[in-house]
Amino acid sequence: MPQNSPSKTRALSGRLTIRHAGSLTPMCAEIHKEFLRLYPKVEIVDLGGGGVRMAREVAAGKECDIYASVDYSNIPNFLIPDLTDWYVIFASTGFVLRYTDKSKYANQVNTTNWFEILQRQDVTFWRSDPEDDPAGYRTLMVLQLAEKHYGIPGLYERLAEKSGKQFLSTAFLEERDKGYSFSYSSHLMGGKAVSLPDEINLSTDAFGDNYRNAGVTIQGLKPGIAVNMQGERIRIGLTILRNCANQEAANAWVQLILSKAGIAIIKQAGKCPLKPIFGGDFTKLSFIPSET
Repeated sequence: MPQNSPSKTRALSGRLTIRHAGSLTPMCAEIHKEFLRLYPKVEIVDLGGGGVRMAREVAAGKECDIYASVDYSNIPNFLIPDLTDWYVIFASTGFVLRYTDKSKYANQVNTTNWFEILQRQDVTFWRSDPEDDPAGYRTLMVLQLAEKHYGIPGLYERLAEKSGKQFLSTAFLEERDKGYSFSYSSHLMGGKAVSLPDEINLSTDAFGDNYRNAGVTIQGLKPGIAVNMQGERIRIGLTILRNCANQEAANAWVQLILSKAGIAIIKQAGKCPLKPIFGGDFTKLSFIPSET
């Protein structure tokens, strides 16, 4: 990546609005800290939330310069070609079963009985709304894969119904901590984790063909248009919006996250850095990709 001169570094200023998945908040906070060390005159507006909901808000005209999601496919599915031309995949993570010491049977749950414990009547199991958040539809994907992997007929239907009675939101975080939910292994928020088999945890390309046996349909941007979210390895991506109001600052932020310093921050946040994979019409890139 070409190095900016000190005068160029200090010259960057203005407002930079970044909308990102809530689970990327710790990583983005550290990227912001390093970015502001380099570019102290830039004002960062950091907005976290469900990746799908964020994409819908961007499509509806909400202010956004950079959009980042734990599911890169939200970009081609919701933002290309009307709002951006390209995306870059830069990291990955996987799914685990999250619980706390307050969860029922916390002293019993393990890798061999978690699916049995989740089905118990006195156990609560949470997921976010698939229409708002990739973790919501990925939970359903993992349950589909688990039913086949463990050979338990009806497991998906029972646990999908149980976790869909009341979707997880900030109002129910305390209640969530008394039960269980699938979570990204890099975003446990003080909880504990039961590892899931690679065959179902959406963490590796080695089982990509198996993951594709799962899928969830959600609403597209237009009424009556559905989007099929197909199971695949969890890969994190971002883009700069075409109507970006601070192009130079956005370019610099993306260059930072793709740089060696950015890779170190990604690792520190518990995610797996990937060699950048560009998709869409990347001839429209307004910056020079870094060599990592």
